[in-house]
Amino acid sequence: MVPKRTSLAKVDPRLDADALLEPARSVGGDLFDLARLDNDRIGFMIGDVTGKGVPAALFMAMSKALTSFVMNRENADLGAAVVSVNEELLRGGGEALTVTMDIGIIDLRTGAVSMVCAGHEDPITLTAGGAVESHRLEGGPPLGLVEYSYPVEPLKLAPGDALILVTDGLTEAQD
Repeated sequence: MVPKRTSLAKVDPRLDADALLEPARSVGGDLFDLARLDNDRIGFMIGDVTGKGVPAALFMAMSKALTSFVMNRENADLGAAVVSVNEELLRGGGEALTVTMDIGIIDLRTGAVSMVCAGHEDPITLTAGGAVESHRLEGGPPLGLVEYSYPVEPLKLAPGDALILVTDGLTEAQD
């Protein structure tokens, strides 16, 4: 349900992208995706569905597909795209399931990143010089919970910087 690591590396030669997903069970609700929006902009997402097992995996698949579709259709307005995804998830009636997400667009020409945080873990940057910084985003609640107008928040990457996105699977790891 998520792209292969080898396909991420081929999205654009100006971008070094990688991801790792190791579910605690055979199926789970974590998701990520990365896709070219135009010649210089790449859309990305990472998320985590509440719950475990098959229901979470199905909701994850629906959330990922819906977000990918809306991002490609409304990629000029990230805020509107996230509101559309949220409205569709609310309409779907999955009352017991929600999804946290970091959704963004990076401009490969400038290093400008626009992000929306829907109840997800804060993004981390690692500079080319080795400095690590967690970026506290205002964000909003998980998608599929309530109607909400999510703020689009900026980050800036310099050449050689890394943007690191994780799910709570990393922060809750026990061993």
